[in-house]
Amino acid sequence: MPRFSHLPRSGRAEIFPRNHLQPPAGPHVYQVERARETRNRPAASPAGPQHHCAQGDFAMRKNSSLRARTAAVLVAGLLAGGVLAAPAALAAEPAKQYLTTTMPEAIGLGGRPAGTSNAISNPGTTVLKAQLKVTADIGFQAPAGWFVINFSDDANGGTAKPVPLTFANGVYSGTVPVTVTVQPGQIEILHLLVGTPLGGPGNGATNGGIESVKLRTTLVAEGTTEPLGEVERTVPVRGITPVFSPVPGQAVAGGAGIEFESGLTNNTRSDYDRLSDVLYTAAGAKVETRLGDGSWKTLAAVPGAGGEGRAAFRLDGPGAELLAMRSAGHRVRVSYPAGTPLGATEIGHCAIVNERVDRPLVGTTMCGEQAKVTVVAPTTPAPTTPAPTTPAPTTPASATTAAAAPVTGALQDGAGDGVLWFGRRRSA
Repeated sequence: MPRFSHLPRSGRAEIFPRNHLQPPAGPHVYQVERARETRNRPAASPAGPQHHCAQGDFAMRKNSSLRARTAAVLVAGLLAGGVLAAPAALAAEPAKQYLTTTMPEAIGLGGRPAGTSNAISNPGTTVLKAQLKVTADIGFQAPAGWFVINFSDDANGGTAKPVPLTFANGVYSGTVPVTVTVQPGQIEILHLLVGTPLGGPGNGATNGGIESVKLRTTLVAEGTTEPLGEVERTVPVRGITPVFSPVPGQAVAGGAGIEFESGLTNNTRSDYDRLSDVLYTAAGAKVETRLGDGSWKTLAAVPGAGGEGRAAFRLDGPGAELLAMRSAGHRVRVSYPAGTPLGATEIGHCAIVNERVDRPLVGTTMCGEQAKVTVVAPTTPAPTTPAPTTPAPTTPASATTAAAAPVTGALQDGAGDGVLWFGRRRSA
């Protein structure tokens, strides 16, 4: 006869007879087997009512009733949301990683494309042949040539080639035209180059820009559309930042020039070429840059480029370069000639990319804050009246004493500082 355990001290009863029922057949299949018992029934009693109950019959009815209650408790527990542990071999496997994409911190407005690295992994046991799809959402309908995606891999020698793109509703999309083959347990790298040229060489856009790009890369097995992996990120688009060191706030018309540092900072992952570094100020001003040997070079104003009452000067360009995450600058001296209108004026500073061939200083333009300068008149020294002098008494020279040398006014140059001064020369 099957035996049931008593309640353990923990207060939890076993719901199956000891050593009688088999464990569950699976994570969601549970079997309740009816105990088969062999017993000897007593011989048939004489006809007539019986007033006794065999002990074996009572035990069988008791065990059958308990098994029925046990099955009911088990089913009720499952219906109530109870969880029974599945075998460890059938636990969920961790997700397999097929694609890891590293994107740039920022793309340079009007600069060259910035690189992204796409690591394609094969965690399986067979050879993987896959393709990379890419989309770029800039949020508006842009003119042609404002956005590009190139690719390079070891198969084409690292040479960048364009990804064919379609454009609709502000979104560029395309598939990299190579199939990447990855052996089991190996990784292959595919590089994308993402850029916002805004028109390109000799045709820099002047009517706006792109603030950010939502980039998405999707890996699919060759001949399928189901993604193996997908990465999405919004990448900011930034321009070059023109900066000044503190600029003196006052300049004297016809006087010495004011000096300061002028620089460009590139805080993006894009290199720049075809770049002009331009300074603007009042027409007639003289602008110089200091060379490496300490001498000064006078810059010529760009004809017709400054606007009314202003002049523009190239500190660099139009073919200057500025690499990603770098800065460059000049020591500048600005002077205003006599006759310059007195009062407030400005010194402006801009970077211009992809300057148009037929229109100087017209292209994709990025400007910094202007420096305020007040041009003032030179200070006129007040006239001075020499004080009267009393001649000193003279003593006739003795025969043995030489006459004193006369006092004379000598005009001398003060040690190369450009200041004239009078000195008095006396005899020894």
